[in-house]
Amino acid sequence: MALFEDAHASVIIAEHITIEATGKMYALGVGFQVAGVGPNGLTSPLCVAALIDVPRKYAGSQASVSLELRDDTSGNVATFPGPGGTSQALRVQQLVMFNAPQIPGLYIPEEVPCRTQTLLAFSK
Repeated sequence: MALFEDAHASVIIAEHITIEATGKMYALGVGFQVAGVGPNGLTSPLCVAALIDVPRKYAGSQASVSLELRDDTSGNVATFPGPGGTSQALRVQQLVMFNAPQIPGLYIPEEVPCRTQTLLAFSK
């Protein structure tokens, strides 16, 4: 199997998300389904976090991770006005590293996967 076939991803949408240097995540305002647009054309601040786990055999591996906002009726990537008013897809791609979890002084079983976390914050 390839890394992308073995990967397990979780996506969290919340009003505010913070990730500590230790990897611990704090989220507030989790679970909403719709981000409304105000009369000024702006949305409330929101965050999207992706947690991706892979088996330990991939420790030290890199992979390209892509997050896209898709229209659930058409399946197309959602577009928004960009600089100069041109329409642009809402897509972010990043090269990530999967490292084995380490906590000094503690034994971590081999079954605990490697994890990478990606956080996007949209403020209005």
